[in-house]
Amino acid sequence: MLAGLKKKLFSKDTFTGQVAILSSGSMAAQAIPLLLTPLLTRLYTPEQFGLLALFTSISVVFAILAAGKYEIAIVIPKKNQSALNLLALSLTLALITLLFWVVIFIPFNTQIAGFINNPDLSFWLYLMPLAILAIIVYEIFFSWLNRTSDYKELSYGKVLHSGSMTVIQTFLGFLGFGTGGLIIGDLIGRINGAIYYGWKTVTGNLFDRNLISKKEIKKEASIHQDFPKYTMGSTLIARIGEEAPIIMITTFFEAAFVGFFAIATRIMRMPMALLGQAITRVFFRKVSENYNNKIKSRNLIVKMWLILAAIGLPPTLIVFIFGGNLFQFVLGPEWFEAGVMAAYLTPMILAEFISTPTSMGYIVYKRQDLSPWFALSVVIYRPLALYIGYLREDIYLGIALLVFTHIFQIILYNLIIYRIMKKQEENFQDQSLV
Repeated sequence: MLAGLKKKLFSKDTFTGQVAILSSGSMAAQAIPLLLTPLLTRLYTPEQFGLLALFTSISVVFAILAAGKYEIAIVIPKKNQSALNLLALSLTLALITLLFWVVIFIPFNTQIAGFINNPDLSFWLYLMPLAILAIIVYEIFFSWLNRTSDYKELSYGKVLHSGSMTVIQTFLGFLGFGTGGLIIGDLIGRINGAIYYGWKTVTGNLFDRNLISKKEIKKEASIHQDFPKYTMGSTLIARIGEEAPIIMITTFFEAAFVGFFAIATRIMRMPMALLGQAITRVFFRKVSENYNNKIKSRNLIVKMWLILAAIGLPPTLIVFIFGGNLFQFVLGPEWFEAGVMAAYLTPMILAEFISTPTSMGYIVYKRQDLSPWFALSVVIYRPLALYIGYLREDIYLGIALLVFTHIFQIILYNLIIYRIMKKQEENFQDQSLV
């Protein structure tokens, strides 16, 4: 009986099995940095973690522009030929835009660092083009392996990424590398993950370079033009809104607060984000298949919301009650404020976790045109909330306002996608949810 349950649970042929396989890798991947975080917080200062957070924020924002978001479309087509040409298109754009990032970040590193009021970042901006390339290549090959249901390989890649990153950061921390240890470790981890996924892609049975041609690449670029037209812009705006707290805190508050905020969000979001992303990736492929075959998916998204709520509530409740003392005990006396921030952020992080599959619904049901409006609101209310906190000289007031407004937007976001799915699925057939 147990053997049968295990076989069903980890079968790549069922939705729950696919989630279980990818989630197991995600949990292993996040366990390594989480277990070593108490050591890292004793090797590095809050200011150094703040600089890493700033470097990472900039790189993930610009990575959105690197391939026109065509990498997301790789999962959607029925034919592998179409997906392969989308993969080639994404890689081509990533390499072309690399030259642009070199021209931007290398000659103007001092000016950029001065503009965001953090001159210590100047030297590390030389690595920014490579960081952007590593992020986008990782995402491109991740999408292909997600399409081909290679969930074990995706899990291994996650472990390699996070494991190598954390081990290198720890090793360089003992050698006294300071900020460089954090940034170099983060970059090498991303590169390792990208190389692993790329190797598994080109050596896979479904990869056939003979199916790739300039004509087909142009054709797929035209068919999926909504991704650079709508998805890229809305994702960019949303990401800027998400990363705005790092920039705002850097500009208006003490440098240590950036590190406190970074560690608070890292510890709270890391396990939830990795598990949520695993579910979202599988959900995206499943809903894409259902949509192509005229099968209902709205009950599936509701089920996902309920499951994620049940998973996320207990740990967030513990941090909400004991945040400051818990962080101080685990991470060291310097990090009490990080625990207080984590307590303030828990309701928002739980809401984000529950909502992780939702954005894929907008893509599959071809309503990317709504995404820019939600993204634009994020850019407005998140910085505004922290700016009010700055005016009142109270960072926690700003964080509380940010949390309240973001939860309101998430609720609205989920209600709208459910109504869209319900309307479009009127003539769809029913299917088992697992």
